Amino acid sequence: MTLQTRPPIHDSPYVRSLITTYTSNSNVPPLILPPINVVKMMEDK
Repeated sequence: MTLQTRPPIHDSPYVRSLITTYTSNSNVPPLILPPINVVKMMEDK
């Protein structure tokens, strides 16, 4: 694993949770993002 792929891996769960929480608290249907395999995505490039 390289330095380029590490930050998104660690941040992804927090960002997903934050977006879901913000949308659900703002009286709109919650936006639930699916998990993303960042390592696979970077390998495919």
